[in-house]
Amino acid sequence: MTIQEEISILRELQSNHTRFFTKEEFDKLQELLILSHPQVGHKVYYIPFDGCNDSECENGMVKSISDAENLFVVYHCGGDWKNFQNYTAARTSIKDLKVGWI
Repeated sequence: MTIQEEISILRELQSNHTRFFTKEEFDKLQELLILSHPQVGHKVYYIPFDGCNDSECENGMVKSISDAENLFVVYHCGGDWKNFQNYTAARTSIKDLKVGWI
């Protein structure tokens, strides 16, 4: 089953059973699914420490998968995101990442 199929099932459950998940629970489940099945090109952001403000976080894109607990993420490419794979990536723990950009 692909990640898109899993998210589709979650969305169907949410729409048919609004009491099944709160919106926050649904968003967290969707994020866990995406981070448990990372793909090259996913947009993520790095949280350097708990309680940091948005200006201290960094947007990035998944360049490759290191292992079950880490991804290689490109953070700085001068806004040239369509060519992010041409830039150096940093090995980043999945637990320090969230899905999307801030």
